[in-house]
Amino acid sequence: MLYERITQKELDEMTLDNGITPNYTYDKYDVTTQTYINLNIYKTADEVYQEYLNNPQIPKPSEGEVLMSNIILENATLKQQMVEQQELTANLLLQIAELKGGNANV
Repeated sequence: MLYERITQKELDEMTLDNGITPNYTYDKYDVTTQTYINLNIYKTADEVYQEYLNNPQIPKPSEGEVLMSNIILENATLKQQMVEQQELTANLLLQIAELKGGNANV
């Protein structure tokens, strides 16, 4: 299906709720109007999804994808640990202030 001009919004409306998009190619993209020029949809989002469901073998992630996933997971873990340390530090500072005679209800 060929669209001479289609906006990003119109293309987004073709995306399924689960995030699956149509497979397409295009000649140009106008950034100012957010319009694709000569966009050819060769598989609709529904066709892509049905193909995915009928595919008995889901492709294995590449080594790069696995490494990136591990980095993202480690980063999230470190951020969570940092938040826990900040909470612990804040509680210790509050206890120190209370022991020094500060107001505990601050």
